[in-house]
Amino acid sequence: MGNAIFFNTFKTKSRYYFHLVSKMGIWAHKLSELSAEEKISGYGTKTDRLGRAGEYRRMCRRAMKKADKYLAMAIAAMEEEK
Repeated sequence: MGNAIFFNTFKTKSRYYFHLVSKMGIWAHKLSELSAEEKISGYGTKTDRLGRAGEYRRMCRRAMKKADKYLAMAIAAMEEEK
C-alpha cells in the first residue's frame, strides 16, 4: 500500500527526496522565526526566553542536517535514474 501511494504521488525517488528537502527547509525557516520572536517576547524571564530560543535554534540545525541528508539521497537517486 505504501509503495502505491509513493509512486502515484512522486513517481520517482528523487522527486520524493526533493520534496523532503523543501519540507525540512520550510520547517527550519519557521523554527528560526520562532527563535527570533522568542528572544523579544515578554513571556517569562530573560533566562527562560533565551533557553526557548536556543532550543528552537537547535531544532533548526537538526532540520537543516536532515535537509542536507535528503539532498544527498536525492542526488544519488537522480544518478541511478539516468
